Amino acid sequence: MTGATVTGSIIRQYDLTMINIWATWCGPCVSEMPALQTVYTQKPSNTNLITLCTDCPGSAAAAINILKNAGCTFYSLNWNATFESITSSYLQYLPTTVFVDRNGNYVGDHIIGANSASYYLSQINLRLGMLGGNGVEDTFTPYGNAIVCEK
Repeated sequence: MTGATVTGSIIRQYDLTMINIWATWCGPCVSEMPALQTVYTQKPSNTNLITLCTDCPGSAAAAINILKNAGCTFYSLNWNATFESITSSYLQYLPTTVFVDRNGNYVGDHIIGANSASYYLSQINLRLGMLGGNGVEDTFTPYGNAIVCEK
């Protein structure tokens, strides 16, 4: 575990990044963590998966426990005001998953609710095929956010 700072390179070094937004108090969020770990280990090498915990850093100990118990090895970032402003137009339910390209442009619509690893893997492949097309104008840039659980 670390309180390291990450930069936009966490997104820029991949063609596509899947971002799952969750909370420690959300049962469906917690229950899908093993599926997210499966996605992380089976995803194409030009893609990444990270999560954002909406009740961290206040619930960091709980988040770390949940991630450890699920065997998660992907990055999970603490929520902050920047994420709040970026997601305010669509974030109403948890978990919510979005996909962004290496420039932080959204790729396709967001997904609401917990899903299976196979569903997320199919969405990754679908959205890889969408790259270069018309995307949402908003961008996602995760500069300077603390890590809850390191790789």
